[in-house]
Amino acid sequence: MSFPKFREMFFCPKCGQIGTIFLLKISGQKVIVKQKCPKHGTRVFKLPIVALEQVIDLIRDGIYRCMRCGQEAVGTWMKMDGPWTLHKCNCPVHGRQSLQRIWNAVFNRISAKSVAPPQYVSPPPVQTSIPKSIPQPTSTGEKNFCCECGSKIQKGEKICTTCGRELE
Repeated sequence: MSFPKFREMFFCPKCGQIGTIFLLKISGQKVIVKQKCPKHGTRVFKLPIVALEQVIDLIRDGIYRCMRCGQEAVGTWMKMDGPWTLHKCNCPVHGRQSLQRIWNAVFNRISAKSVAPPQYVSPPPVQTSIPKSIPQPTSTGEKNFCCECGSKIQKGEKICTTCGRELE
């Protein structure tokens, strides 16, 4: 597969929009990318590690996007955690934040590139309220909420679109 074909993998095959990357890791000689198209849902693809430098601009573009609407977003928070960089972006359209897990080595390459470094701004104030009850599984045993972050889960989702946790 040629490098142009690898570049095409970052765009939704149905609508052509670049997907929001919520998990990116290196496993052996492969780069595993999990991304979400706001219209068509999540998908996973792999590319060889030798193609990484050819698509680093698309990876950066995919990381700095809103999970809900796909618009460009601004980085607001970052934390190194083992091999991961945990990263949050704030959407300027509706203010939603999403957590992304990006392999440190890849995130460091993105940060080192001269392509417009990310701007970190303070997130808008969050209204805090205590939930009336903790979300519980339905009577059929189905969970309606992510056990990691508590976000509502649509039926049939395999990955939480907020935190990226694989669902059971």
